[in-house]
Amino acid sequence: MGRFGVVLMLSCLAVAVTAKSVEGPVRNRRSGEGFAWSDCGHDPNRPLRVTSLSMTPSPLTMPGELHVSFGGEVTRELGASLMMINIQRESGFSWLMRNVTVPCIRNIGSCTYPDTCNLIDRMIDEDWLYISRNVGQQIRQNLVDKGLNTACPLQPQQINIQDMAFQLPAIPRALSLFAGGTYHATVRFLGQANQKELGCIAMRIIVD
Repeated sequence: MGRFGVVLMLSCLAVAVTAKSVEGPVRNRRSGEGFAWSDCGHDPNRPLRVTSLSMTPSPLTMPGELHVSFGGEVTRELGASLMMINIQRESGFSWLMRNVTVPCIRNIGSCTYPDTCNLIDRMIDEDWLYISRNVGQQIRQNLVDKGLNTACPLQPQQINIQDMAFQLPAIPRALSLFAGGTYHATVRFLGQANQKELGCIAMRIIVD
C-alpha cells in the first residue's frame, strides 16, 4: 500500500476526530447514508488518485468504532509531501451563508503537515490533544497486521485496503464546540519542493 495509503488513513481519521469533513464540491459518489467523497484533483497528470472510499458507520459516533476501506493508485515514485486539511462545519443557520472553519489546535483540525513520511511517528511521539498517540498506534498495528509497507519513497502501485477498524476517542474538550453536525473537508497533497498538486480528496461526514 505504501505511504499514500497511510496518508489517506490519517486524513480520514483526522477529519473524524475533529468531527467533520470536507471543503469543495462533493460529486455523486456515496458510501453509506450521509457520507460522500470525491477525488478533487485538478491536475490531469497528478500521481495520486483515489478510486474508492468508504467510512462506516454513518452518521459517525464519537467515541465509537470507525471502519475504513479505500482504493487508489500511485503512478510514479514519490518522496515526502505536504498534506493540507481544511475542515468546515455547516452553520445550521439559513441566514449564515458561510460555513465555520474548524481551527488547527495542536495539529488537530484544519492543519498543514509538512512531511507525510513521519506523520505516524509524530502522532505517537507528540500525542496531539492526548488522542493522536492511540490513533497512530492503531494505524501502525493495522498496517503491520496486513503486511503493508509504508516506507518512503512511495513506489508506483495499486492500492486496495479493506475494512480497517479503529476505535475513535471522545472529541477533545478543545474542539467540543464543533461536536455533532455536518462537516466538509478537503485534503490536498502537494510536493515539498515545488508545491505542485499531487492529489486531492474531498469528503462529507455527519457526526452524531
